[in-house]
Amino acid sequence: SNTRTDSYDSSLGAYNAGTAGSNGNVGSNATGASTINLASNAKIKGDAAVGPGGNVNTAVTLAGNASISGSTQTLVETKDLTPQSYPGGTASTPLEYTSNQQVTLSGGTYTYSYVHLDSNAKVEFTGNATIYVDQYFTLDSNATFKTSATCPSCTLTIYVKGESTSTPAVEIKANASLTAGNDPTQLTFYVTGASTSSTSAGDVIFSSNNGIYGAIHAPLSDVTLNSNVVLYGAVVGYSLDLDSNVKVHYDKALEKVGGPDGSFQTALRSWREL
Repeated sequence: SNTRTDSYDSSLGAYNAGTAGSNGNVGSNATGASTINLASNAKIKGDAAVGPGGNVNTAVTLAGNASISGSTQTLVETKDLTPQSYPGGTASTPLEYTSNQQVTLSGGTYTYSYVHLDSNAKVEFTGNATIYVDQYFTLDSNATFKTSATCPSCTLTIYVKGESTSTPAVEIKANASLTAGNDPTQLTFYVTGASTSSTSAGDVIFSSNNGIYGAIHAPLSDVTLNSNVVLYGAVVGYSLDLDSNVKVHYDKALEKVGGPDGSFQTALRSWREL
């Protein structure tokens, strides 16, 4: 209930609810009943698309006062949601800090067995950073993982294999901060799994009251944005569950930058038919 999607272009300025666009599109390759299901007062400011051959009258369902401002449609062909490959190799050393520890790291490439920051711990990067994580990435409440304010254009690119389906591949707990200059084009997050079979990667969970600026590509993970999460950017999952009062502001600038290897230009492009 009360979930919203809309759009903006971060290359033109910060998000403004008063001028928000209508490219907050939602789509799925699936065709079954209630493939896209909106609870009461949920609103898509954009289109809703289901897989080829689907029946939008049964595949898209709306409860009281829910609405879709654009069209409901079927895709001409399925959208390519192939997961990224995991290029990081195997590591035995974790990145782990206890409560209130603060660490500054230079830019570069890092490989860890897992990442775990306790409550109020802080890791800050002073340059462009690429992080490979073999097992899982967890930020406890009020932890911070970000680029430094001294480098406003620095990027974070994070790969998590997360192949254990019994442990979340990514868990960002309440009020934790994961950001690169509050610019969705500067933070890309891949959850790869160990194969291309359905749900072969652990869950991706953002707990209540988080604000996220970035693009999340986790096509083998069940993705949950809990209540009051605000996402500026884009998200792909095997399934998406947006809890009450979640806001997703799709950033059209992601279509221009395309991610570090061009994949986001197609994988996270608007679902609208061109």
